[in-house]
Amino acid sequence: AIVRGMLEHSRDSVGEKRPTDLNALAGEYLKLALHGARAKHPASGCAVETAFDPTLPKVPAEPVELGRVLLNLLGNAFD
Repeated sequence: AIVRGMLEHSRDSVGEKRPTDLNALAGEYLKLALHGARAKHPASGCAVETAFDPTLPKVPAEPVELGRVLLNLLGNAFD
């Protein structure tokens, strides 16, 4: 609920593209989605293994918008 509230609050702001570390962004939102999945389904025993590309350059993106997309995708995948 806290994460959803924060995301709803950030929707009102106009996003601005800036150099974004996609590995860090994906990792951050993966942790949020995993925490939500474990809270929803504590007996699932879900484990996640990542293999991010360390050579991936920063890309121009709107981190809040992209994070919202990642959180929705990951949340759906966990469900």
